[in-house]
Amino acid sequence: MIKKILLGLLGLIVVFVVFLIIELRNDYSPLTPAINYIQDEPIIDGVLDENLQSILPQRDFEHRFNINFLKGSMGSNFRMAYNANFLYVYVEAEADSIISRDRGYQNGDGFVLLLSSVKPDNEKTDEFYVLGFSAQEKAERLWAKKVIWYHNVEVKLSRLSDEVQFETAAKDGKIGFELLLPWSQVYPHHPWHSDKIGFNLSFMKAIENRSFPNSQGMIFDLAFMAEKSLRKYKELQFEKPQITNSKETFALLDQNHYYVGKKALLKVKVESTISDPISVKIFSKENQLIFDTLTNSLSHEQVELQTNNLESGNYKLIWESIGSNSIDSVKFTMIPYFEKESLVQKFNKQKPNISEGSYHTLLFHINDIVKRIEKLKKYDECALLLKDLNRLVSYFDQMETGNDIVKSQTGVSRRA
Repeated sequence: MIKKILLGLLGLIVVFVVFLIIELRNDYSPLTPAINYIQDEPIIDGVLDENLQSILPQRDFEHRFNINFLKGSMGSNFRMAYNANFLYVYVEAEADSIISRDRGYQNGDGFVLLLSSVKPDNEKTDEFYVLGFSAQEKAERLWAKKVIWYHNVEVKLSRLSDEVQFETAAKDGKIGFELLLPWSQVYPHHPWHSDKIGFNLSFMKAIENRSFPNSQGMIFDLAFMAEKSLRKYKELQFEKPQITNSKETFALLDQNHYYVGKKALLKVKVESTISDPISVKIFSKENQLIFDTLTNSLSHEQVELQTNNLESGNYKLIWESIGSNSIDSVKFTMIPYFEKESLVQKFNKQKPNISEGSYHTLLFHINDIVKRIEKLKKYDECALLLKDLNRLVSYFDQMETGNDIVKSQTGVSRRA
């Protein structure tokens, strides 16, 4: 018994030492060379376009874990490119065929991509997307072909939109994984608007008749695929665009929720010598056009929007760069100003008119709304929060008329 315990402890010590050595090998310096700018959209079919083979440098993974005793492919590499509209990633490995497994981005064949904010001194970040991409053949597994796995430490496991192109192919002893990721899918990260973008990449190669895949990655991070965890990363560098006789534009809001009465700013970045305007339109939740303007994209890096006249609600902004193929939509929310102290004072005056249970239930909802507002990132639109806030306000309105609506509610509801 003592021998087993000692062997177990020895095993833990060995694992700890191995992980410590691997961690010390992590290279947190920015990815070099800088990611190439390409003007045209590649064909996404799992095979690297011939014209990109000489343009995009082949990059090696910095960590390789072969836990299958030299079986399977360790000869993998990747290439990257970008423009105003998308990030391009191509991963290649030595193999005759692609293996399709459940959640192949985790179990093989596939890869996991991290895009994140960059913190001072390269501290771990809590603002990121972890995206999973894998070869899938069965209809019931197609959801795992391209997914948002995590967003800001929270598990999402939601399928990426059809705008995201991802395909795989096997040819001439090589397997390829090709991704075209619109920047709008990882909002607000964008090389022209973000101060810096963090990155990590992990490729999983499944082995026939083996449960565990071989893996290759850039930054070793035990929390890379863990819940409620901060992430490590390398900083990306982007090549300056070389644009002739064309135009590249990307725009985003300075934030995606505002208090009623506030004006929004649309931050515009243009790479062009062509002076074409940008169209900005705002639509209500009911798709009613509320705001429509044109602005000179070269003379305005910020467009002030008259959102101060908008009522509380959810809205969609569509911007379009006239003279180019750049167009995108952004959701944002206008929320009523919410001050906890004055609301609680008003609420306490009505305490004699409602039951003790209703009082504590509403007080719980007030505190919950406050906490959720405090946790909002500037790029969060908050449709669900607005819905709950409006429900709380309606409870108060009913309470002032002597109607204890919480007490009279039927069905399942959250109560204190």
